[in-house]
Amino acid sequence: EGRREILRIHFRVLRERGRLSRPLCEAIDGGVRGDAEEEGRGRKRRVVKGAVRRVLASLPGGKIYDLACDAVTGGFSGADIAGLVRCAGSIALARARKDGGGVENLLITLEDVENALE
Repeated sequence: EGRREILRIHFRVLRERGRLSRPLCEAIDGGVRGDAEEEGRGRKRRVVKGAVRRVLASLPGGKIYDLACDAVTGGFSGADIAGLVRCAGSIALARARKDGGGVENLLITLEDVENALE
């Protein structure tokens, strides 16, 4: 939960200004978790989560992503996460400039964050 809170802190202003895509917000919030984390929970909850996962997987891109999980940002310090946010913002800005939309149409997407992680 500590890493998730750091992600929320660093992305908060961008989220408040409507500059984050919905899938990126869901990845920050960790809306859908992996099967290992679902073990031991009630059957009804697993069924609902499975249905949500199928719907999300059918969306463009088809990935379910949790930015706070160890596989993505494990070992990141607060400064590392701040750098990740800045890098994703730079990638989004470069794309907006290339598309001619300018800062008014800037939207940071989950793909921008994935590219920043590489």
